Amino acid sequence: GGADAEDDDTILMVDQQGDAVDTRSMHSTAGAGEGHGKLVQDLNKARQEMEAFADDKEKGKAADEAEGGIILGKKSGSAGGARVPSKSEMETLRATIQTLCQSCNPLGRCLEYVQEDLEAMAKELEHWRSVKRVKEGELAEEESKTEGSLISLQNELANVEMQAKEKRSQIRFYKASIVRNDATINRLLSQVVQTG
Repeated sequence: GGADAEDDDTILMVDQQGDAVDTRSMHSTAGAGEGHGKLVQDLNKARQEMEAFADDKEKGKAADEAEGGIILGKKSGSAGGARVPSKSEMETLRATIQTLCQSCNPLGRCLEYVQEDLEAMAKELEHWRSVKRVKEGELAEEESKTEGSLISLQNELANVEMQAKEKRSQIRFYKASIVRNDATINRLLSQVVQTG
């Protein structure tokens, strides 16, 4: 397995069981990052750093049988502890990225619909605000009309109350007059009876 890597001038990655990992999808031309998104560019940059790191450390290293794979180099501070991922790790990463993309696409469409919904709700809000302004104007107009009609009715009520007061005073005057007349009649009748 390791001799083929030296002959082809490429890195042959082997997982913990000794199976060769297919890394063809990781290899591309030097300008492969151009025209891709940031994630692909970062992955290509990391791949190039791992290849450079592996090339530096590959010479003179023997396979470690206890680990079951090829160690391309030990951890160092300059490389940030990078190591070549195994086939299962690459498959897990690929599946995770695929799941993330499948989850993000519907979310992006939902966000587009949210914007449309916000615009529709803003239009509806403006509609109801204009209806409120119209109804408030109508209410103020009706209140002013009611106030005007109430003023005339209140004046009329005051006039009626004044007339009723005058009528009550007239009634009291006529009652007093009747009482005086009754007294005069009784006095005259008593005089007639006494003279007769």
